[in-house]
Amino acid sequence: MAEIMVIPRSILFSKGEFQGFSDENIDLILNQIRKNYRFVEREKAEHEPLLKQPIAYCILCNPENKIFAYQRASKKQHYSETRLYGKWSWGVGGHIEKHDIKADEDPLITSLVRELEEEVNLSIDPKDITVLGFINDDSDSVGQVHFGLLCLIRVHQSHINTNEEIVSSGMYSLDELKEIIKKANVENWSRIALSSIGKMFNSSNK
Repeated sequence: MAEIMVIPRSILFSKGEFQGFSDENIDLILNQIRKNYRFVEREKAEHEPLLKQPIAYCILCNPENKIFAYQRASKKQHYSETRLYGKWSWGVGGHIEKHDIKADEDPLITSLVRELEEEVNLSIDPKDITVLGFINDDSDSVGQVHFGLLCLIRVHQSHINTNEEIVSSGMYSLDELKEIIKKANVENWSRIALSSIGKMFNSSNK
């Protein structure tokens, strides 16, 4: 059984819990995770809301401010997480595993680099990753045991390669993503991330 990184909720939220997106206490929270994580079996972690699973959740954005978005597969042979079957997302990432622990490297970043290579065949320089803040969503069973590190990476590709877990994908403007939210089943983290990304784009255009 695979073991994944977790941190006790009480330590993670030592400055208070929040719902949705937060860009407060970024360095403090990152250091709390780095200093206090441990590994437990994934099956146990998925049913233990007193533990949070840190996951780097990365937004890929090109020079035209178009964002990579995709729809997950809805068949078990292609995608094993039944709670996310068929949902749209614009975050790439995954669980932090023991093999992400390497000397003199940040496992939070190492896991994201690995996930990008596995999920979208993209090799990136860790220096190009910007941590925008955090996502916490306790409104459903998935969110209750996960904690998102919302990251941004600027890419230059007009097309992102994908694997069989993804049935549809492309680069979309903010307005196009808002239309997807109106018409399709979109995971909560992506809904939360969209508003913070929109604020960032508006700020950079002033």
